[in-house]
Amino acid sequence: MPPSETSNTQAPQPVVKQTRRRSANDKNEFKEELIEIAKGILTRDGADAVTLRGISDAAGISPMAIYRYFPSKGILASHLRDYILLACHTGCVELAQRHRSPYAKIAAYVEAYLDYWIAHQDHFRFVYLEPGLEPDSEMKRTFWSHARAPEAMWTYMSELLHACWKLDKAEVQDTEAVMLQMAALQTGLLHYSIVNGNSPLAKIATMRAHSVLQVVDLVRRAPVWTKVKLPRKPVQGEAHNPKGR
Repeated sequence: MPPSETSNTQAPQPVVKQTRRRSANDKNEFKEELIEIAKGILTRDGADAVTLRGISDAAGISPMAIYRYFPSKGILASHLRDYILLACHTGCVELAQRHRSPYAKIAAYVEAYLDYWIAHQDHFRFVYLEPGLEPDSEMKRTFWSHARAPEAMWTYMSELLHACWKLDKAEVQDTEAVMLQMAALQTGLLHYSIVNGNSPLAKIATMRAHSVLQVVDLVRRAPVWTKVKLPRKPVQGEAHNPKGR
């Protein structure tokens, strides 16, 4: 009896998809590519469309593979915020460094900062206003003090502030108070302009110019107003004694 034609036929072997092993540098570069993809989705489709699945599909990788780079949506959001802020800061520094005076550098930086967010309102909403992509509580507490961009922005502006005060032969101890006041002035204008969304461009331009002048004046007067001490709030149960007796 002739041997069966199927007796020597081997069962087809499953095709195993080869996974590319990336070096540390390759992984960092690919991570930046994924953030760039997320940024494009944010600009094109809005914050709700920024999902791990959507990014993995756009990058051509499996949905599980993206978790090697971003273990959660909150971590992705933090990286994307940092990426956007760093792009904003880099552009601001480039324009500021064209000037010689530290006051002129601050004015140029603030102008560029306001212009960036007015031109990229979707990015502003994502970084400062988007509640759906907030990191978890621990990341939220540490983002602004540990991420690359906030640290770079803080360091650069702090150096400019001290250069201004050195030029004026003045001394300011509470640099943080000055920085927070500067941020409040800028964020207030941006929040009004972007969230309201119905301000004429001419009006925004006028407010922008006034905001820049306010920031520069704030820095110039800082040696005086930072010395003003607010009355201490009495501790509960402590008798009120205005004369300190």
